[in-house]
Amino acid sequence: MEKKEILSAIFEEIMNNLSPTQQYKELQSQLVTDTETFLQVVGEQNREELEKMQDLIYDMGNEEGKQLFFKGFSLAVRLLFIEAISKD
Repeated sequence: MEKKEILSAIFEEIMNNLSPTQQYKELQSQLVTDTETFLQVVGEQNREELEKMQDLIYDMGNEEGKQLFFKGFSLAVRLLFIEAISKD
């Protein structure tokens, strides 16, 4: 297994075991309400296009989260390595 695959597996494991925070739940509720309000203005016929845009935004955030995780994990490994070397 390559390093990136291992990190992806760890990331997915962590993400699958997350519980949404209260703030996340509130934002999610607000998104649903705001989406319905927006569709009343622009018309229900635009729902599919709006959902495509929302999916794209979600995918971008998910990719950014993965990159942040990879960078943080890499930094942690480097710090552990430096600490291990400095003890010798």
